Amino acid sequence: KLWARSLARCVHRLGYKDVRMARSLIYPVGLLLLALCGIAFTSAEFNRGLSPEHMVDDMIQNKMAFIISKSYCQPCHRAKRMAWDELGVKPDVIELDLRRIGDGPAIHRYLKVKLDTKDLPPLPQVWIAGKHVGGEEEMRKLLDSGELKQWVDAKRNAENKSEL
Repeated sequence: KLWARSLARCVHRLGYKDVRMARSLIYPVGLLLLALCGIAFTSAEFNRGLSPEHMVDDMIQNKMAFIISKSYCQPCHRAKRMAWDELGVKPDVIELDLRRIGDGPAIHRYLKVKLDTKDLPPLPQVWIAGKHVGGEEEMRKLLDSGELKQWVDAKRNAENKSEL
């Protein structure tokens, strides 16, 4: 809401005296800004020469929690919440249906090869501390057993030792 108020002030300063008209411009302008930021981010990825395979492998190795999902998938939402709320780790997420450069299907096909399955794997696919967990149900079982917390602690300890 803070960004909306700031944007409303800017629109008002540009000469829109009618407050309702200024407010009606806030959301389209905000969405345009978000779209431009998304395009810039994905273009930077694309320009760095990262193929979908290299990008996924890089995220798996370098991120504490990495989830491949779709924005409308309920099990995906639950897996993201589990990582954040119960593990205390902000997951890095690739939403296959929201990819701007159209590589979502290529990433999903790469998962089939990476996980050595006959069919496209179901979503979400979760990696914690560089180890493949599986989907939401497998994540819940490992979380309840305390194993995921051990993986996170071990990776944090390793990172802390390498910084010294």
